[in-house]
Amino acid sequence: MRILGVDYGDRHIGLALSDPLLITAQPLASYALAGREEDDGAFFRELVAKHDVSEIVVGNPLRMDGSSGTRTDTTRRFAAWLQRRPWATLSSAARGRRIGRTASRPSSSSRPTSSGSAVRPVFTKTIKAVLLAAVVVIPAASGWLVRELRATRGEVREPVLFEVEKGLSARGVIERLSRAGFVGDARALRLACQVFYPGKSFKAGEYLFTPPVLPKDALLQIFAGRIHLVPVAIPEGLTGEETAALLRPGDAEGAEAFRRACLATSLVADWDPLAKDLEGYLFPNTYHLPRKASEQEIVEAMVAEFREVFDEGRRRRAAELGMSVRDIVTLASLVEEETALPEERPLISAVFHNRLRIGMKLDCDPTIAYALKRAGRYTGRLLFRDLRFE
Repeated sequence: MRILGVDYGDRHIGLALSDPLLITAQPLASYALAGREEDDGAFFRELVAKHDVSEIVVGNPLRMDGSSGTRTDTTRRFAAWLQRRPWATLSSAARGRRIGRTASRPSSSSRPTSSGSAVRPVFTKTIKAVLLAAVVVIPAASGWLVRELRATRGEVREPVLFEVEKGLSARGVIERLSRAGFVGDARALRLACQVFYPGKSFKAGEYLFTPPVLPKDALLQIFAGRIHLVPVAIPEGLTGEETAALLRPGDAEGAEAFRRACLATSLVADWDPLAKDLEGYLFPNTYHLPRKASEQEIVEAMVAEFREVFDEGRRRRAAELGMSVRDIVTLASLVEEETALPEERPLISAVFHNRLRIGMKLDCDPTIAYALKRAGRYTGRLLFRDLRFE
């Protein structure tokens, strides 16, 4: 149930509608009087029905000394006209109600009914102030907010990486945006957070702002979690150790962190319960990741990509061949290392499958090369003495 505020004019009527809890009000589009009672009545009847209006408050202007004038009488007649509408008469609970402070008797036009919206002419300064706030102050505040959110500042002239740390509050983010020169009045962003993003959280990370930056766009980018990402290319054929060296060159601590992340076999335990590490499950691809992505996040992204590529159809085919996911991964890596030409791989795969079918050894160089890599003894080429490697 809502209250409809009416500010009557000779040609136009200002309107404001309360919220269901009767705490705040917002302005509606003003109504141009049609001059015909049936048309004006139809408009208000639809408005009352549409917004579930339980009471209509008509503001009546008084002179500075509190006395009535011509405008007061006109507004009284309009309120009386509203009261005569069958859908907007005084309810039975309003019987005997006095009309504001300037009247001493009930409105002669009020009729008790069992339902409908109650029209209450009110002539107090308080109601006038409320109506003024609804139709003047609120739009003015909204205009200020829109201007502040769309105003660009010349302090930022080059692309800037703006970092939002984990645990930073919305107020802290806004203050940092203000200090960085992205917003003129931090109050506008605080208000926008309360109005447009109530109760929402933002994602920690780095955000790339390229001037000109509107405050509203900066806020939207942060709450939408549009973190700045950089491409990370992982080529085919690398072992976990080689991948660690590629991602963390010259960073022994980072490479060690990557190796530890590769021991998180829980990521593939449902497919390969015997896995001792994630070797073979780090899918080669170009990933777009946060610049400060942790080693664990990188490994998780690579395994997630593997699981997406090795879909149910491929798992079903492996089962038809009597092979596990690990068998397929191992064989695929051997085929890939055996030749650099994609067109030769189907033939090599067929040869390996036939050898496995008849119980023959694979006798392929990549098995020796991989073992030497794991032992840190691979020099880039195989020698006869390497075949005796155990």
